[in-house]
Amino acid sequence: MVSLEELEAQVARLAKQNDDLEERVRELELQIGILTERSLRGSCSSCHMG
Repeated sequence: MVSLEELEAQVARLAKQNDDLEERVRELELQIGILTERSLRGSCSSCHMG
């Protein structure tokens, strides 16, 4: 049988993993927003770089 201490340690690890994943989701959402904004402005062939 699993001890209470082992369960608490596992819960703590999962909580940390969840926090890390939520932070990664926020980073990806920001990147998606940036890419969406770029695509709405037009493709690279129509930007000022060319």
